[in-house]
Amino acid sequence: MKAYFSLKRFDQRSAFSTWLYKITVNECWDLLRKKKVRPLVFESELSEEQAHAYHSTEQKPEFAPDVTQQLATRQQLDQWLDCLEERDRAMLVLKEIQGFTVEEIADSMGLNGNTVKVRLFRARQRIAAKLRRRKAAAL
Repeated sequence: MKAYFSLKRFDQRSAFSTWLYKITVNECWDLLRKKKVRPLVFESELSEEQAHAYHSTEQKPEFAPDVTQQLATRQQLDQWLDCLEERDRAMLVLKEIQGFTVEEIADSMGLNGNTVKVRLFRARQRIAAKLRRRKAAAL
C-alpha cells in the first residue's frame, strides 16, 4: 500500500525494484521500531549457565533486565548487525526477530529460498566471527 500511494513520487533515478525494495526495508525497520524488539541471542554462543539464566528471565518478567541494560543490549546488537549488508541485515531481522519463514522472506524479497538460506547462514557466520574477534581482543 505504501508503495502504491507513493508511486507518484518515484522519480526513475533508480530501478523500480530498487525503489520498491527500499520502501519494503524501511517499512520493516519501522515495524521493528514500533514493536519492542527482543534481543537477538544465539544460544550456541552462550554457556550452559547463561542459557539457563536467559530462559529463566525470558519466562519471569520480574527478572527482566532494566531499561539501561536493554538499551545497552540493543546498541550491542546494532553493532553486531553493522557488519552486514542492508539486505542481509533485513533478512536476519525478519527471520530471527520477527519469526518469518525462509519462504516468506524469499517471496517478499523476490529471491529463491535457497539464496535466502545461504545469505542467512553467511550473515550469522559474519556476526559470529565478529564476536570471536572481539572476545580474542578482550583477552
